[in-house]
Amino acid sequence: MRRKTNFIRTILVILLMISFFRITSFIDFTSNASLQMDFTAYYTAGKVLLSGADIYENQIENSWLLWDGVAVFNHSRFLYPPLTALVFSLFSYFGYSAAKYFWNVLNFVFVLIALIIMMRAFIKKIKVDEFIIAFTVLLNFFPFIAMLERGQVDGINLLLISVAIILTKNRDNFIAGLVLACATLFKLYIILIIPFLFLLKKPKAVYGYLSGLVALILVSAMFTGIDRNIQYVFDEAPRLSQFGESGKDEMKIPSEALSKYFQLSKFSVSIVEGKMYRTEIISFNSKASFLRIFSVLNEKLHLDIPLAVVSFILYSGFFFIVFFLTRRKDLSSEINQIFFWITALVVILLCSNFTWVMNLVWLVPIIILLIVQFDDIRNSPKYYYFLILTGFLIAAMPDNLLLVKGVPIAEDFFKIKYVLSLIMIFSGCVFWWKRIPAQ
Repeated sequence: MRRKTNFIRTILVILLMISFFRITSFIDFTSNASLQMDFTAYYTAGKVLLSGADIYENQIENSWLLWDGVAVFNHSRFLYPPLTALVFSLFSYFGYSAAKYFWNVLNFVFVLIALIIMMRAFIKKIKVDEFIIAFTVLLNFFPFIAMLERGQVDGINLLLISVAIILTKNRDNFIAGLVLACATLFKLYIILIIPFLFLLKKPKAVYGYLSGLVALILVSAMFTGIDRNIQYVFDEAPRLSQFGESGKDEMKIPSEALSKYFQLSKFSVSIVEGKMYRTEIISFNSKASFLRIFSVLNEKLHLDIPLAVVSFILYSGFFFIVFFLTRRKDLSSEINQIFFWITALVVILLCSNFTWVMNLVWLVPIIILLIVQFDDIRNSPKYYYFLILTGFLIAAMPDNLLLVKGVPIAEDFFKIKYVLSLIMIFSGCVFWWKRIPAQ
């Protein structure tokens, strides 16, 4: 048995080393060769803010050096409040290449720390094998890889959410609310977590969250100007809720040069600060929200229903399902807390209009859940575990839009695989709550 255990552990260590080498090599390659379409929007917004120009306007016609290398509409690709641009203006003091490298390393470390602190909080005695398996799974989790390639902000968001979860577990609820308020700077739909805090009977966390928002608003008004914040709320937010960084054809910049710009090579390329980058290293089906179905119907049937309205209706429906499933259950036990937070995060991801593959890095806590519950299903397999595991594996599968394009069945499967994974995970959580006896 000892020989067998040592052999298996050796295999696991080798897999971990290969995975670590692969992901660090990918970070290095991405930092040098990829434009990182999401990070360039943050970085450029910081530069524009420091220049005193409008961060929500595409600056290509005013200054080529203040263009993000991708935006083709009159508006910029920056989706966040002015204070977020101020945060990213710190990176603007570096050249783009150096800032990108720094951000990629930070993103990688944020997610690793989030996994470690969650494991320490919810696994009483962590075995070496569990650490090895958890890190190997993370390093091969496709949404994590996609997040690094695009330079998204979900690494810091996952860390902030993980810290907030641990704080609520330790009953530091007000501080947990403050941490979640900070997370809202990077993903506005974090606000959808407030009803779940009431379900969890954490009113102090709600007070902390609202206090944090008020503080952030005051800081934003002080350092970025009242007018810019009013502009964001009344002018930009309605457009962003419907189109995001995109828009209608009439909203594009009428420039023949720009329309032909991305056809310079067989790879889409762009130039930032005199250096040429590929706009993407990997191509994938990016949308992971349940609203994907409604956006397609909106477009084909010309319904023109605001997606924010559809999002609210969907969220309300899912929330009431969770409410009825958990209202008489003991939410103080550690295992129920893990299930509760995973349920809440999956509902938010499903119902937000702006859920992309990169955002599914929020599913990392499922790795801990699968480890904790493994002994429970060894003797008698459980439906909830099978559904959550299958949903997680579907999300973790590598995706390449160009490889499956035009391939029957495969193309359709990969178009919906992220939505399917979230639905399966949510269904697994439903089975869990139904099997837990009421208090």
